[in-house]
Amino acid sequence: MRWIVCFQKPNQVGFWWFSTILSPKFKHCFIVKYCEVSDTWNLMEFHTGGFRFVSKKDENADFLISNLIQNATCISYQSKRARHKIPNFVWPWLYCVSFCKHVIGIKKWWVITPDQLHCELLKNGGEEIFKLEEDLSEQSGKEAYGNVVMES
Repeated sequence: MRWIVCFQKPNQVGFWWFSTILSPKFKHCFIVKYCEVSDTWNLMEFHTGGFRFVSKKDENADFLISNLIQNATCISYQSKRARHKIPNFVWPWLYCVSFCKHVIGIKKWWVITPDQLHCELLKNGGEEIFKLEEDLSEQSGKEAYGNVVMES
């Protein structure tokens, strides 16, 4: 199963801030998947505000993809295994990396930050398809992806 795993450096501050101090390149990740049956692009993410599932079709899907190109570094990743039946969460709470690992089938407990997940996917055959400029979100003055696309 092919997934697009997206990474961002949003300006929001949450309880996870301490885990990104030593690896500040990315601070959030989420997943996007194309569904051929319904001809939709589906975004799935977990963050401090809760779980979000967004399904977009036609011109709304074009808007979603253009936002990914502008606001995220994305890796196309072919999952090598099915999802685990038992969640592999390192911390006692769910957060963006544990959610992504669970859905795409990464079962490495030491991968806990978005930077570590990014490196792990590249090591295992993932291919960067969009690359975010280092300070794009600061230059544009916008929050990265979440607040832009979720509104429609």
